[in-house]
Amino acid sequence: MIVEIRGQRFPTVRAAAAAMDVTEEAIYSALARGRMDMVGLGTTKKRPVTIEGVHFPTMAAAARTLGFSSSHFKRIIDSTNPATISRIKAAAIRYKESIK
Repeated sequence: MIVEIRGQRFPTVRAAAAAMDVTEEAIYSALARGRMDMVGLGTTKKRPVTIEGVHFPTMAAAARTLGFSSSHFKRIIDSTNPATISRIKAAAIRYKESIK
């Protein structure tokens, strides 16, 4: 699928996401909303997150690093269910151990 953002054409959603430093999900979301002109402009509020002592500048960065999609990660972070939260904590602990 060819994606056009502010006059710049990309051969795939993945290429567009990489060039704009956003997730593929952000590209699909902008397509659905008809707001391709806003992709990558930083119009959404970044939400830093710390999990098990590991700091991430944004929830998207945490999701990518820990192996979750951004939307799934946000649902888990916003959840009050201890079982779902423990999945992210376990992933953060594994990540912390891997970078030692």
